[in-house]
Amino acid sequence: MVRASTAYRFATLASCAFLGSAAPHGTPTSTWASDAADLPVVEVLTMSPGEALYTRWGHAALRVLDPRTKLDAVYNYGSIDLSPGFMRRMLKGEVEAFLHVGRYDDMFETYAEKEDRTIERRRLNLDWRATERLIRRLRNEARGPRWTYRYDHFADNCSSRVADVIDDALQGALSSAYSSPHRATYRQLALSVLEGHPGLYVAVDTALSPHTDAPISRWDSRFLPSELASLLDDATIDGRPLVREKEEVYRSKNVWIPHATHPWPWLWVYVFVTLPLLGCAFRWPRVASAILGLTTSLIGLGLWVLQLGTTYPFLLGNANLIVFPVSNVLILVGVVCSGKHSGQPSPLPPQTPLPPRSLTSPSPSPSPSPTSASRPLRRWGQRALRIYWMVWAGALVALCGANISGVVTQCVLPQCLALLPVVFFLAFRRSSPGR
Repeated sequence: MVRASTAYRFATLASCAFLGSAAPHGTPTSTWASDAADLPVVEVLTMSPGEALYTRWGHAALRVLDPRTKLDAVYNYGSIDLSPGFMRRMLKGEVEAFLHVGRYDDMFETYAEKEDRTIERRRLNLDWRATERLIRRLRNEARGPRWTYRYDHFADNCSSRVADVIDDALQGALSSAYSSPHRATYRQLALSVLEGHPGLYVAVDTALSPHTDAPISRWDSRFLPSELASLLDDATIDGRPLVREKEEVYRSKNVWIPHATHPWPWLWVYVFVTLPLLGCAFRWPRVASAILGLTTSLIGLGLWVLQLGTTYPFLLGNANLIVFPVSNVLILVGVVCSGKHSGQPSPLPPQTPLPPRSLTSPSPSPSPSPTSASRPLRRWGQRALRIYWMVWAGALVALCGANISGVVTQCVLPQCLALLPVVFFLAFRRSSPGR
């Protein structure tokens, strides 16, 4: 838990990526007044992504400097309780974030000296009325018992709270200036910062639901600290820039480059998972069937856990439940039942000489061999397995067509393309897939 006596340790879950999208200048309206010498100064602080998972998308906070009271405070809306059970609460959508007020020096020590994250500050060009409204809201929310809100990665996080406080001070002028559509979606914005981390990129892309593929406005992109910075840089007030001055306070030694070129992460999946599995299916189809059945059913089980255990809309209604059905565990059953097939009959065991018998004694009836007794079970397993492969292949093709035609809005083509070659080969190969 964040405490005032600690070194301003913030745990932030803000999702972010910088796309550098060009957009028109907003024109919020406000009564301009020349700054008095003792007028408090408001700055927006943005931090680059960190190494920990919950810091991969950056952070944003507000800084207030009051020359009259010598106040230099940072208002952080991204403080959360990291006590035991945090991961369970995060998956369920029950993370309570709270506003924490700390000293600027402590913030700098945490993000710059300890976490080595680039820090930028933007001094806002607010008149005294807007400044008064902003500071009044911050003080009201920081006063008394700890003020909390239900954290949402896209709709309500540390970065969007900072934007909302500024917009409230400008009486809604900032949000109305950015109502135009954004060229990217929630999914594209959230994933763009993860391109250098293929495993995390693929996992997040698979877990996100159709909610993240819907069109959004530029104002909706404020959940990303870097996008918030872009919004502030483009905004004007009565023809004057909203950002009076901008400065890079600290530069990380391991500089995060937002526009760095990385191979598409799914390409690594196709090269190091799909192709080897396809080769395995040519040589050892039963082994490939077992591997694919086990892994995809486990992924599907994880997606169902998210479906049944969360309230986050961006995790609900995931079409990847069709791509990775839990029922694929039946593939393992089919592989076991089909047994190992061989095109040649099994060699007969060595015959021992029978003792002579009388002509009147009845001849013994032949007993069925274990091979002939299990042959119907093997044939049933092979046929059932082939039918299942065909049904799964048909479902993947139908889902791809629905995605391309726009019937299914969620982007599932990368996942389908990773599976289709292997599934098609095992479903339509000449010999039985159970071999």
